[in-house]
Amino acid sequence: MNRRAIVWFLILGALSLLWTSAQGSAQNSPHPQAAHPASQEAQVIAAETALMRSESGANYAALKAMLAPDFMEADRAILNRDQLVEMVRVAHSVPCKFGTTSVEHPLVTILEAGIATIAYHASQSLTCGQHVMTAEGNISSVWVLIAGHWRTRLHSEIIVNAK
Repeated sequence: MNRRAIVWFLILGALSLLWTSAQGSAQNSPHPQAAHPASQEAQVIAAETALMRSESGANYAALKAMLAPDFMEADRAILNRDQLVEMVRVAHSVPCKFGTTSVEHPLVTILEAGIATIAYHASQSLTCGQHVMTAEGNISSVWVLIAGHWRTRLHSEIIVNAK
């Protein structure tokens, strides 16, 4: 895989993990808990936010802890939890800087108590040297409540525009 392909593959992963608009207790915790009074919808958004912070902050232990043991990412490749964490490690080893992320119209659906989906449109920029790359995508994740903590079990995204 050439360097440009690796960078775009990393952008795909970053799109799903970089979420900037939610508030809640998960902002300071790598393990957002399902404590009330927050609704499950708000908890899922907080979990997505904490996941983003773990990824963008290169906090690999927290990132891995937020992924269910049987986590899968299904995009250009199918990755398990350890493979995704390694991909994020590689992303942080290249001299690139993740820019701002715009998340539009998040939709959270509670399938049943402790199981939820989230889907949204996002845009992300990545600066490598003098080159700025941007991408837009549609992203979805399945979150499950395991031992009182939200964990993502499945993640998928599709790039709809990249420059």
